[in-house]
Amino acid sequence: GASGTNWYRLSEPLVIQGAKAHVTGEHAGMTLDFLAPVLLVGGASLQTGDLHVRSGLGVQDGSSLDVVGTFYLDTLMNLSTGAVVSVKGSLVAAVPVTVPLGAQVSVEGALIAAAPVSVLGGLLTADQVLAPSCYVQNGGKVASLASTATTMHWLSVVVSNELVVDGSSWIDVSGKG
Repeated sequence: GASGTNWYRLSEPLVIQGAKAHVTGEHAGMTLDFLAPVLLVGGASLQTGDLHVRSGLGVQDGSSLDVVGTFYLDTLMNLSTGAVVSVKGSLVAAVPVTVPLGAQVSVEGALIAAAPVSVLGGLLTADQVLAPSCYVQNGGKVASLASTATTMHWLSVVVSNELVVDGSSWIDVSGKG
């Protein structure tokens, strides 16, 4: 990061590509702030502390994003089959969050969305989902994280407008306690 700080701001587009491309923050507790689009493709991975993405995020082709801290999402997140997004903290989204077929989003904390959350064939695991609306469709699944001997997880879904679950989808908390 910048000398004497715990953050790094990147204003140029960033592409992390290939199964052997593993990018981490310089040190624990570092915040990355991306002002331009970020693309993880071809099995690449990005691991960081707090993350702020402001202008385009793609996690494609079996790539993964791991955030330990707060993930601020000010732009659409484009996920493809095999994409995995894991947040140990909160995901705070100013835009709609969509989990498409074959993608996984896990939030060990709260997913706080200012726009609808749509799970369209993918898997969303979380402790809490707070959104104006939540749509679980096309074989989508919303589930609680599995509890461990030291950490109890539960699922709380709080919506102010619509909660829609179609006949091919489900909200599942069975066998997790």
